[in-house]
Amino acid sequence: MVWQMQLAKNVIDVGLSTNNLEPMSRFWQHDVGLRFDHVLPVRRGQKQYRHDVLGSVIKLNHHIEPLPAAAPSGYRELIIARASVGTPCAMVDPDGNRVRLVPTGHDGITQLAVTMGVRSISEHRRFYGGILGFTEQAWSGGAAFRLGDSLLLLEEDHAATVFTVLPKGTILLLTSCPMSARPNHGMPDLRHQ
Repeated sequence: MVWQMQLAKNVIDVGLSTNNLEPMSRFWQHDVGLRFDHVLPVRRGQKQYRHDVLGSVIKLNHHIEPLPAAAPSGYRELIIARASVGTPCAMVDPDGNRVRLVPTGHDGITQLAVTMGVRSISEHRRFYGGILGFTEQAWSGGAAFRLGDSLLLLEEDHAATVFTVLPKGTILLLTSCPMSARPNHGMPDLRHQ
C-alpha cells in the first residue's frame, strides 16, 4: 500500500532547541549571517526566533525551562550554501551543533542540507522517497533526497541513536507541515479528521 503525503512547502525547515538565546542568536545572525525574520510565541516559556535561509526557516526555539540531557540524535550537520563563500567553512554553534558554510553548488547544495546518520538507508529511502516524495539523487557520502532546493544527506551508521527527546544541542529537522495524506490504496484522507 503506497501513499504519499502532500507538504505545505517545497523546502526543509530546521528547528534548534536551546536555553542560550543570546549567544545562539548572535551566532546565527552574525557568524552565519542569517536574516532574523520574527519571533513566534509558541507557548508559555517557549518562543521561536525565525531566521530566513532562501525560503527555508531556521527556527531557534528558546525554552525558559532547562532542556533535558539526552543522547544526540542522528542529525549530524547543517550545511548552508552561500554565493559569498569561496571554500567550505566548518563552525560549531554555542550549543554544539555543527554547521558548515559552502559555496553555492558544492556537493549539489544550492540552499541548505542536513547530514543525517541513519541505521538503515533503505528504510529512510522508503520514508523520504516513497512517503514524503523527495527526489533521490547521488551524493558522495551515501544517499541524498531533495525537496525543492533543500537536501537531506544520509550516511549509513548502524550505531546511530534513536531520536527520543529534544535536548540542547540537537538539530531537529522539520520538513514542511503535511497538508494531507493522499488516499491511495485505502489510506484515509487525513485533512478531515
